[in-house]
Amino acid sequence: HKEYRRQRQMCIRDRFTPVTDYAAVVEGLATNKIDLAWLGGFTFVQARIRTNGGAVPIVQRAEDEVFTSKFIVPLDSSAKTLADLKGKTFAFGAPSSTSGSLMPRYFLLQAGINPEKDFKTVAFSGAHDATVAFVAASRAEAGVLNASVWDKLVEAKNPNALKVRVCLLYTSDAADDTPCV
Repeated sequence: HKEYRRQRQMCIRDRFTPVTDYAAVVEGLATNKIDLAWLGGFTFVQARIRTNGGAVPIVQRAEDEVFTSKFIVPLDSSAKTLADLKGKTFAFGAPSSTSGSLMPRYFLLQAGINPEKDFKTVAFSGAHDATVAFVAASRAEAGVLNASVWDKLVEAKNPNALKVRVCLLYTSDAADDTPCV
């Protein structure tokens, strides 16, 4: 994008603006309080709509061409398929998360599972690591999160990650996910 390259050559002061959730990022972009953000696919669509097309993708990592969601269960769970999760309590991440909510819902529906009808209860943990904590603490019998977050938690030997296991792994087809706008 020519304008981005031109501004990059200029001396521009930057300031980090912490946000609490996906909705805050979208609102920050829409109200011009944030100029640059790293977004998931679903959040990008929300930002694009909220900014009347003003959110423009400028970069995407190669690893974000596809994304993977991991369905997790407690270590002692017998679940091996999505069908095995019917009747269980279930935790998604944030409602606006591509890999923690939107695409897992698609995978579930493709498998003939309607989360609101087929799970005992549905909760939103608010974040990928919080989903692991929900399942580890028995607040949910299963959950779903972004695969790279899971991998980092396992690598760091996160105590909650040690109490759960991956039941299933789902990878999207190539999609434009996680653009920087």
